[in-house]
Amino acid sequence: MLMRILLIVLLLLNAAYLGWRLWHPAGAPAHRLPPPQPGVTQLVLLQERQPEPVPGSAAAQGEGAVEAQSPSTVAACYSLGPFRNRKEAQQVLGQLREAGLSARLRDLEEQAFVGYWVYLPPRKSRAEARRVARDLARRGIKDFYIVNEAENRNAISLGLFRDQFHANRRLAKLRAMGYQPRKRVRRRARTNWWVDYREEGDARLPQEALQALLAGNRRLTRVDRSCPAD
Repeated sequence: MLMRILLIVLLLLNAAYLGWRLWHPAGAPAHRLPPPQPGVTQLVLLQERQPEPVPGSAAAQGEGAVEAQSPSTVAACYSLGPFRNRKEAQQVLGQLREAGLSARLRDLEEQAFVGYWVYLPPRKSRAEARRVARDLARRGIKDFYIVNEAENRNAISLGLFRDQFHANRRLAKLRAMGYQPRKRVRRRARTNWWVDYREEGDARLPQEALQALLAGNRRLTRVDRSCPAD
C-alpha cells in the first residue's frame, strides 16, 4: 500500500515539472525592467562597469585618432669666441654661413685683466716723490717710475706682474727695506667679438671644422647659449 502511494506522488511531481517546462520554455526572454525616470541615477554592478580609456590612448581619442607625429628637430645655439679683432671674427662668420648656418657677429666690451700692480701710494708733492725715487735707486731698485696721471699723480710704480707669486715677492722685498708698498689688480676696457650661430636640421657644423677652428686659436672656445625666440 505504501509503495503505491509513493509511486502516485512521483507521478504527480513529474507531471507538475512537465507542465512548468511547457509554460516557461528555456529560450523565453527575461523580463526587462522599465527605463529609469529622468534625473534618477541608475545603479551599475561592479562587474558591469566598463574600464575607462587611458588619456592619450587610441580609445580616448576615438577610432579615427591619428598616431602622434615625431617631434621636430630641436635647434642648438652656440657662441664661438672671444676674438680679439673684428677681421678674424668676420672670417669665421663667413665660414659658418657658407656651411649653411644662421650666424651673426656680436661685440662685447669687458674689463680685461692686465696684471697685479705694485706701487707706493702718491706723495704729497713731486719733490717728495723724487726723494723717494732717489732712495730706491740707492738701494738697488731700478725698475720704477713716478706716475704722472691725475688719479695716481706722484705715486711710484714698482712693477706690473701677470701672477701673484712675483707680485708678492716684490712686496716682501720692499717691506723688508722699510717701505709700505701696495698691490692692486689693474684692468682696462677691451672689446671682444663673438660669433653666435644656430644648428638645426641638416645645418650642422662638422666636428672636424670645429676642432680646426679651436686648434687655430687657443683663446677660442665654444659655449652653449639659449636660442632666441623666433
